[in-house]
Amino acid sequence: MKTIQIFCQAALSPDKKTLVVDISRLPGDVRECVERFETELALTKGAWQKIAISPPSKPRTTGERSQEAHVRGHCESISVQAKNHRWTPEQVLAVMKGLTALSGRPYPKPEYFRGVPVYASNADLSSIEENSLIETIHQFADEHNFWLTEYTNELEPRPYKTRGGRTLAEMMSIEPELNPEYAGEQQQEQKRKTTKEPDIDDPFVQEWLKDPQGY
Repeated sequence: MKTIQIFCQAALSPDKKTLVVDISRLPGDVRECVERFETELALTKGAWQKIAISPPSKPRTTGERSQEAHVRGHCESISVQAKNHRWTPEQVLAVMKGLTALSGRPYPKPEYFRGVPVYASNADLSSIEENSLIETIHQFADEHNFWLTEYTNELEPRPYKTRGGRTLAEMMSIEPELNPEYAGEQQQEQKRKTTKEPDIDDPFVQEWLKDPQGY
């Protein structure tokens, strides 16, 4: 099955039985693509083809620290922890897609081929739909006690393992063994909190500040 996405004006015919698509105002290269598709459709004599017509939407982000990297990284983390069940990252992703489609979150419903659900490719997801997938993974991991890798909100973000979307500080207070590389940093922070600050308002300190050499 081939899928082609086009952006154009579309409306129902007066009898509400036909979708009328206006491609007259499309750029030449896009119009040519649609016409070539129509020719191919005629040559295939009824083979399954699909044209997806939808309002323009913001695509998902890709690259480092993107939505797509977020999803792939979480699926790999769950796969590592579910190694006794031999789940591959691809299998984890397929399960997450199915759960997202059933969750009621904004996400494409699956199509069925010979009774088997076929879920939308990540490449076809909008930013909102990809975010729905991420939310499902977070919920699944929290409910089944999987840790996930997130990043600190710093100028130079650092990765850490978390459960339930907790911050690094929260994880270090309840489960420090999950992030042993940050143990020294936690000890320094606790020492800083327990160190008493000087009482500048104390009368003796005020006198000393006036003439430190007199004491």
